Amino acid sequence: MSNSDVGGRTVPSRDELFTLLADEPRREVLRVVAERSPNGIDPNDLAYEIAAVTNDKPLAAVTDDEHQRTRIDCQHRVLPALKDAGVIADQNGTLVATDALPDATVDTIRTGNAHASSAELDAVFSGLADERRRTMLAVLVDQIDTVSVDALARAVAQLETSTDDVTAETVDNVRVSLVHVHLPMLADAGLVEYDTETGRVIAADNAALCASWLEFESDREKMEQEPEVLESTVPL
Repeated sequence: MSNSDVGGRTVPSRDELFTLLADEPRREVLRVVAERSPNGIDPNDLAYEIAAVTNDKPLAAVTDDEHQRTRIDCQHRVLPALKDAGVIADQNGTLVATDALPDATVDTIRTGNAHASSAELDAVFSGLADERRRTMLAVLVDQIDTVSVDALARAVAQLETSTDDVTAETVDNVRVSLVHVHLPMLADAGLVEYDTETGRVIAADNAALCASWLEFESDREKMEQEPEVLESTVPL
């Protein structure tokens, strides 16, 4: 669900934002358009630049076939998703970046990440494209030792309900989702180290995970406001 409008445009939710970024062509299009804004870039020129990046060759070496394939992908798949999310706008045939993305996110897209491959970034952003998984990571990144799944489930439940008085049923429901859905996905993305035998987990030292991607999350702000919740439940 998108957030409230900014400057007349709908701001994508965190789920929508990270889903968008879990795709190399969309990241590259955002990067190029952001770099060219506010003047913008012609869609045809954009296709040449994206083709050069995705085929790892100089702009002048891009073939007509590579340009055509990229142009079609941009026209039918990449640009519609970015326009629908409100992060790119078409102004009289020129593509420009809007102000819908946080500055920290735009800066990250522009600078890229020299320590992660495109596939790794795809996995990281897919892992972040869920509020509960982001809450889990926000809890884990502040821990220096492994955490039991039970303690993590309780901390997540408390943060999601904004109270430390959560029922055993609520915690159990969260725990089931962590064990069967979210922890395996975060482990596959290289964002956590999860030992299924001991039932303990710790945030992985993943260079692709930029701390600023979690800092503007409302869950993390809630954690900072209620440190006693974490201190009493997580280090177990």
